[in-house]
Amino acid sequence: MAAFLVSPDRLLDSRAARPTSSRGGAFEAWLIRTDAAMRVAVDAMPRWFAYLVEIGYLFCFPLIPIAFAVVWLAGSESEVARFWTAVLAAAYACYVTLPWLVSRPPRLIERGPADAAPTAVSRANVFVLGRVSHHLNTFPSGHVAVSVAAAISAGRVEPLAGVVLGVIAAGVALGAVAGRYHFIVDALLGVGLGVIASAG
Repeated sequence: MAAFLVSPDRLLDSRAARPTSSRGGAFEAWLIRTDAAMRVAVDAMPRWFAYLVEIGYLFCFPLIPIAFAVVWLAGSESEVARFWTAVLAAAYACYVTLPWLVSRPPRLIERGPADAAPTAVSRANVFVLGRVSHHLNTFPSGHVAVSVAAAISAGRVEPLAGVVLGVIAAGVALGAVAGRYHFIVDALLGVGLGVIASAG
């Protein structure tokens, strides 16, 4: 099995010969250009709000089991199956592109103003990602897509829980961009994919 696994550095190094980017290739260069064009609104975000939504990004990990608990406790067996179908479809749709659309998260490409004085939340996010992440960027954002799919699926069973989880999922999407864990287009497509995956 290990023979089939390729390290993120080898994936990026194999694309490094392309002149369009220092390591990530043409796709990463396109993401950087697209992000720069759309980043004005994110950079105008008040610092306190950016901090708050970055806390939201940290919740991408417990959101799925919490949403599942809501569906399992309040829903039927078919609703539990529908929940996992939506969440797994969103996750697989993001990760299936990983071997072909290789890029690094923006925080690993260039240092931003927040890197000079990282907050406790950004340090916590980086700590968690350092232990559970493959250090590559999924396109669309897997964290955003599964968070949105899980929140919508839980909301079908328990509307109030769906609203609370939906706010957290919005925090995941905004925090992914504010903390530079994903490019803006990753997060936007992740929201769309989560909605589509949970519509079935």
